[in-house]
Amino acid sequence: MQKEKVRNYGKSKKSAPLPDLTAIQHESFKWFLQKDTPPETRKKQGLQQIFQETFPIEDINKKLIIEFVSYSLGESRHSEDECRDRGM
Repeated sequence: MQKEKVRNYGKSKKSAPLPDLTAIQHESFKWFLQKDTPPETRKKQGLQQIFQETFPIEDINKKLIIEFVSYSLGESRHSEDECRDRGM
């Protein structure tokens, strides 16, 4: 099998530095969850906004209503390694 020659038609020999893409994802997820912000001071953004816009939920007969109060996030029950070992 013959290899093709790589041709570069660009003028610059330097490439732009790549941003840390995982850091961008982590920051976005922190913004979405607002995990370290107390429920009463959370901004209307991310998960908080979704819950506030979705609730209250009423049944068709208007006899039952589910209201959103707040959400909390705890520590994981299993480590990443345990999850891999268990096939989770």
